[in-house]
Amino acid sequence: MSLEQLWNEALKETEIVRLPVKRLHTFGSSLFEYIFLSPSVVNQGDTVVRKGKIDIDRPALVLANNSASFEGFDSDNSSEIRDDKLTSFFYMRGIRFPSFSYKNEPYEIDVYEGSVARAEKMYSDKIRTNEKIATGIVVGKDSSWQFSVILLGCHMIDTHVDSDLKKILDHIKKK
Repeated sequence: MSLEQLWNEALKETEIVRLPVKRLHTFGSSLFEYIFLSPSVVNQGDTVVRKGKIDIDRPALVLANNSASFEGFDSDNSSEIRDDKLTSFFYMRGIRFPSFSYKNEPYEIDVYEGSVARAEKMYSDKIRTNEKIATGIVVGKDSSWQFSVILLGCHMIDTHVDSDLKKILDHIKKK
């Protein structure tokens, strides 16, 4: 599939089940974990489970406004997703990200023997029991999992805009 098809698939199929309760830091690095669930295309009725973490940080290099840096989103199969293509892909579609560095570190791929709904409930219960407030759950298609994880980051940024603006204005007033 092309990047365009994968992006559209992610937009259509991604469901943010649980946002991390942990807030993104306005002026520093923010690290959060995710669990991505998708129906298995190999074993019908089972669920592919991808776990990873994303670090959203100010880049070491100065980037132009609304120019983001993506790392660790390369595809693990033959699809088109490559870190070096993501910035220009989003730019050409008028999709703007804050000028941060988005670094993805996948650390586990597993299969849950059961439906996505059962996996979702089991992982939600585990997160609640273990009080893992920095963990989000996303459901989508495995072929476009990278875009679904990026969408999770977008939702986190979007939910904190109001309070972040207040913090930025307070920071400017103190100077």
